[in-house]
Amino acid sequence: MSVALAFGSWVVSKGAEDQARADRWGIFVGEWAPTFFALGTALRLEERWDDRKADRRAQKAKEKAREAMPV
Repeated sequence: MSVALAFGSWVVSKGAEDQARADRWGIFVGEWAPTFFALGTALRLEERWDDRKADRRAQKAKEKAREAMPV
């Protein structure tokens, strides 16, 4: 979809503006999809990292509780 939108905006702006500006507009539009994919991937990795840290904290808390229990 991003490629089609970039190509379409390039064709439309090519008729209305000079070639260099039309090329820049098409590239600008085409760069949004990869940017959003990269941001989504970064956020997903950050969430997984936070989950792992929370799991480690919970595991340490369990270990401390077990050590404190009289057997």
